[in-house]
Amino acid sequence: MVEGRNPLAAFHRAYQQKFQSLSGMDTLQLPALRLAWNGFIRLLDINWEKEFSCSKCGTNPDIIVCDGTSLGLHKQLLEGIAEEDASHLPRIYGTKHVDRVFIPNQQARKLLLQFAGMSSKSRQDPVPLTRQQYDHLVSLLNKFSHLSSLVTVIQRISKNGTDLLAPLNYRSFLQDLSRNTPTCALLQVIETSPVRHIIKEIIINGLDPFQSCHSNKLQVLQEDAPIIINFMKSVMRNGSLPKDVRSLLQDVLKKTKVLCPLASENQYLPPRPNVPFRDFSFFPSLPQVHGDGNYSADKNRDRQTCRSTETCNKLSKGHPTLSPGVFTVFCEHRVCLGLEIMREHESPAVPFKIITKRFERAPSVVIYDNCCKLHQYCMNREPDFFKNTMFLVDKLHWANHTGCSTGYNMKTYKTKKITTLNSQICEQGNAVISRLRSQLAYMLPDNFILHAALFLSTTNKKLRDNIKIQ
Repeated sequence: MVEGRNPLAAFHRAYQQKFQSLSGMDTLQLPALRLAWNGFIRLLDINWEKEFSCSKCGTNPDIIVCDGTSLGLHKQLLEGIAEEDASHLPRIYGTKHVDRVFIPNQQARKLLLQFAGMSSKSRQDPVPLTRQQYDHLVSLLNKFSHLSSLVTVIQRISKNGTDLLAPLNYRSFLQDLSRNTPTCALLQVIETSPVRHIIKEIIINGLDPFQSCHSNKLQVLQEDAPIIINFMKSVMRNGSLPKDVRSLLQDVLKKTKVLCPLASENQYLPPRPNVPFRDFSFFPSLPQVHGDGNYSADKNRDRQTCRSTETCNKLSKGHPTLSPGVFTVFCEHRVCLGLEIMREHESPAVPFKIITKRFERAPSVVIYDNCCKLHQYCMNREPDFFKNTMFLVDKLHWANHTGCSTGYNMKTYKTKKITTLNSQICEQGNAVISRLRSQLAYMLPDNFILHAALFLSTTNKKLRDNIKIQ
């Protein structure tokens, strides 16, 4: 019954019909069966912490894949239950999105995208800028001191406005610079990585990474900074980069690194006790490190700006009577680490709170179908905590991210760590758990979590057994 699609009432009807046809006697009534079943599963001696952990990943998984699924319970059962209130705590200040975007002006980004060969979606062929648009683009960019190198590059490759469409070898990189995403998406590397030092060697010292004597350095760049090295390769002539390109890459490099002080423990609420089935979250192997924080970004954001640039709730009318669903987190070995009942429509706030409240150290890779907005959301609140995290959009949903930096595209990276990952873990896991939809729909929250956990523990056990065999 745990793995079936029928609710208890349907199971009881089928059992009753079969039993009466064989014996002619009455069976156990539904209320008594329900009481017996609920009592039985609560008496099961299950080590929940073990069932929801991966022997290979340990207590702090390095790679997680997460997503939501429409497995809801009745909305009325969630009403009147207050969320954590951290408004009395000291503010936690992150970084501003406008400071992380390479081109702060929206009109300038739009014009540069057109210059780089991307215009209206209805057109298949690139549409060059008009001379008036070109002059307007240069004027807008000149308002920002850090964009002077970009203006110099544009003027050179356009021959001062004679060619109003960028050459092919410049288009991809200029398109990435035109995105309304943090510049650090172009270079998602950990602090101790040698990538930045190698790039500086190329820019400042004129190192040619394509010489055979520098093959090790080239491999590092190809694995960790594919967007940068591919652009260098396309514009390099006789082993050297144009002077204005070197200046541009220096400005891009500066923009990818914005430091912010780490929040102290007194800026968070204390962690909730890890008592199973008493909360809307169930992560037995990941107890809370601390509670919510009082983030400045939550107080100062404008609703209209927030909808368009940050929270990016997935567009859904939702069910008229059921909650939006549950949010699940899996490790790279397909083991489910837990789930959380969503009170509102899925947004980056859900994975952000799970990770910051339950992980002592941020995962090195987070795969999520809305990772572009999750990255922005995290940088606005906890940039130091996530400074060594790579945010990637799963392969299935990347086609929908037409306005995002290619730094979020899993296919951009050729490392074994990324290429061997199954980015559809959540889609596959949620497809399996969705068979419980009719069973869980009208359960109380604690019963909902218990039955979902019982089901997931059986699938986790099978996966863990396979891991042991391997």
